[in-house]
Amino acid sequence: MSWLHIVDNNTFLVQLFPTAEPPLRSIRLHEVVFHQDGPRVLFRFDLNTFPEHSPSKWAAAGANTVQVRLMAVGIDAIGMNGWATNNVGELRMTPRQPGVSLEFSAPFCHIVAQFAHIRVDSVTAYTSESA
Repeated sequence: MSWLHIVDNNTFLVQLFPTAEPPLRSIRLHEVVFHQDGPRVLFRFDLNTFPEHSPSKWAAAGANTVQVRLMAVGIDAIGMNGWATNNVGELRMTPRQPGVSLEFSAPFCHIVAQFAHIRVDSVTAYTSESA
């Protein structure tokens, strides 16, 4: 199952990538934020793919990088080893009964978690000099 169909509130991302979902390989994980209410965890990362037909606002700003914030709600289990200044790796999501399993693997960071559900919190774009 594709990751876009595992996450809720995916409409905008599906519109941005109508023919093929963006891969979750070589994504840059910027932050992981734990919130006590929910309990929930926010994952903010850059996709390594930019849409062929981006919104005119993004094009006018010269944006070349899509940033996604995923909100995972209802933590069943989570484990995290390591953190670095450049967390580029692969994010995998798998449906389970009930909920979703998530794993992020990078050379200096590894996260394994299980949540009740995951939703797209926001999708933005910016100009990255490294893109």
